[in-house]
Amino acid sequence: NAGAVIVGKTNLHELAYGTTSSNAHYGPVRNPWKTDHHPGGSSGGSAAALAAGLALGALGSDTGSSIRQPAACCGCVGLKPTFGRVSKRGGLPLSWGLDHVGPITRTVRDAAIMLQVLAGFDPRDPCSANEPVPDFTAGLDDGIRGSRIGVARAYFFERCDPEVVAGVDAATAVLADLGAIVEGVDIPHADAAWAAASVLISADAAGYHSADVRRRPEAFSDELIASLTVAGFHNSGHYVQAQRLRRYLIDAITTVLKAFDAVIMPTSPRTATPIARPGSGAVRSRNTMPFNLLGLPALSVPCGFTETGLPIGLQIVGKAFDEAGILRLAHAYEQAAGWHTRRPTL
Repeated sequence: NAGAVIVGKTNLHELAYGTTSSNAHYGPVRNPWKTDHHPGGSSGGSAAALAAGLALGALGSDTGSSIRQPAACCGCVGLKPTFGRVSKRGGLPLSWGLDHVGPITRTVRDAAIMLQVLAGFDPRDPCSANEPVPDFTAGLDDGIRGSRIGVARAYFFERCDPEVVAGVDAATAVLADLGAIVEGVDIPHADAAWAAASVLISADAAGYHSADVRRRPEAFSDELIASLTVAGFHNSGHYVQAQRLRRYLIDAITTVLKAFDAVIMPTSPRTATPIARPGSGAVRSRNTMPFNLLGLPALSVPCGFTETGLPIGLQIVGKAFDEAGILRLAHAYEQAAGWHTRRPTL
């Protein structure tokens, strides 16, 4: 309705329940930067389409990493808005309380333009937030001089590849050169946030999909059936305790973030891995999933490349409903660093 030309649908991880976008029914999505590597997941087809120049914008869904991690793997911008900022009506659920919908684009400005269209209250989505929608493009060029940015090293820089750490450290220096006040910050209980989110995703996924799997198992891959079977082992006590922990963590971490305009860390500890040996999805989502539990806006922007030519992502996290703030910071960095101008050789 806003005038976009829809050019097609993209492949993704089955039921959006995974981090590689290697789909058992339709085959793997290939990363345009290195076609024997995966593009991240679950919205890997969206990010790959952007990197390959097939579109200017795409939709992604993000329950644990599925907008930001593909954006990081493919050298795109991926924005997970605040929980409730964008309606999920019409989307197939994976986890009712952790699913988010947002844009994947080539530039930060394009992400702001797409979010402007997507954001807003929808009474037909029970999770939709009735919050005012600002002009997300209005302050993009205002600069970030004096902005307070926290660098969350504890937990979030652990288990990261050295090249990822080097890329994020270089981005931190650019932000300081732009006039931001950069200092360390500890985000408490990030490991507990990841654990609680894992319980909620698994339990919700099993609750929604298990009956369908029992009725027609032939429609699902063995991998997906195994994941849902294991997910079904969580009981109501696990679910309740995870929700109680979620409430505590939201309060604790929101208090810490009050002192900062944004917090940064690597989007993913690792860049894209080969399709033939994808590696651990738990490692790839460890830096992103805590912010699904907290419902905070988080954005991935390219911050460099490895020696083998694979993109690295910088994650920028803001206060609830301050997408405008993290977009402004990301735009200032993007324009100074220039990584968004690089394209894969196809």
